[in-house]
Amino acid sequence: MARHLALTGLALLLVAVLVLTLASGQFTQAQPAPSSLRATLERLEAAGTAFVVRFAAPVAGEFDVSLPGDSVRLEDIGDDYFCFSQLWNDTRRTYCTPYANITSVSFVQ
Repeated sequence: MARHLALTGLALLLVAVLVLTLASGQFTQAQPAPSSLRATLERLEAAGTAFVVRFAAPVAGEFDVSLPGDSVRLEDIGDDYFCFSQLWNDTRRTYCTPYANITSVSFVQ
């Protein structure tokens, strides 16, 4: 009987936690929306802040790119993609990737 009451109490506690969580209306987003990622990249570029972009699949053979860098610079920030270029021989090669390929953007404030 005591075990049955303990299990019932635990079940009620779990239901209460679930109801409170759903009622709070706060849900986390797995990845920033493209518009907020674009705004972040634009803000970092305008401020001249150095940042590192990490990719899910490599771009230009790399999983990370540091911008701006000695040989790397930001070229374009689109609605759902961004482009950067790297020195390549005596020219620059531009690489573009969708925001869906970005796993993180890190920087120091």
